[in-house]
Amino acid sequence: MNLLDLGMYDELLKYGFSNIISYVKNEWVWGLLVTFLSAMGLSSKFIFFTFIPFLIYFVLARILIFKTNIFYCVFLIHPLLILFNFSQLRLALAIALFFYAYYFFKNNILIFSILVLSCLLMHTSMLLFISVFYFINVLLNKISEINIKLLLLVLLGFVLAFLTGPLISVVLGAIGDNRRSEIYSSNEWNSSYLSSVYWLTLLIIFLIDVYKKKVISFEVATSIVFISLVVISPFFTGGYPYRFLTAVLVLVIIAASQLSLKNRLLAILLLMISFIQQSILIMHWI
Repeated sequence: MNLLDLGMYDELLKYGFSNIISYVKNEWVWGLLVTFLSAMGLSSKFIFFTFIPFLIYFVLARILIFKTNIFYCVFLIHPLLILFNFSQLRLALAIALFFYAYYFFKNNILIFSILVLSCLLMHTSMLLFISVFYFINVLLNKISEINIKLLLLVLLGFVLAFLTGPLISVVLGAIGDNRRSEIYSSNEWNSSYLSSVYWLTLLIIFLIDVYKKKVISFEVATSIVFISLVVISPFFTGGYPYRFLTAVLVLVIIAASQLSLKNRLLAILLLMISFIQQSILIMHWI
């Protein structure tokens, strides 16, 4: 079965872009990538189910080994990540490439800029993610009081939950994505109150560790923001909180490795509980 309509992609690449906004909105790089890979003789099945997932996992494994050690790579087969990486190929690849640029080419302005621009033109959601990452960096660099940092990070997570929940139809409608607007404006993709309690426990571990050490990294700060989003999201209507959290789950794993020994073990235990629970209930591995 051919999963690509190359005629559609060719027509879109030639005639579907009239201004800068259209390149972002219509995700030009993704169309260019799949058209190029198909022109190289790769089948659509190989592109979508082998090549791109392998590239995503290769990049994530490279980042985890660079920032932690090979032990933490076991979390790459967490059901949340597997489902995300195979069902959200464009976003998964875009954010993996962004993290790769951040960790390996941050000091090379040219390569970093090219990769970040490619990510923006691969998936529209990267506008939101990059804006949040930028705000977190500014917050960490400009504010010295650790308690204020923690408060603002949690509040940012709550604001994101509101923007991607009750306001999701407005946000998506503004960029002309009315199909997804209808899908995400309901509670179909929302998290449950029970899962909110689970992630709240992990959030508290991060907050306590930072409060005691008076030091916070970009990974821990980002984890606090997106875990806060999931914690508060059941109280709002609409949204897809796990999509956002899973997109940065590799940072949550890195953040867990940076905690003090006691809190690190607790965080890893919680992640393993989620791993086992979803392996049984969702993946049916056991």
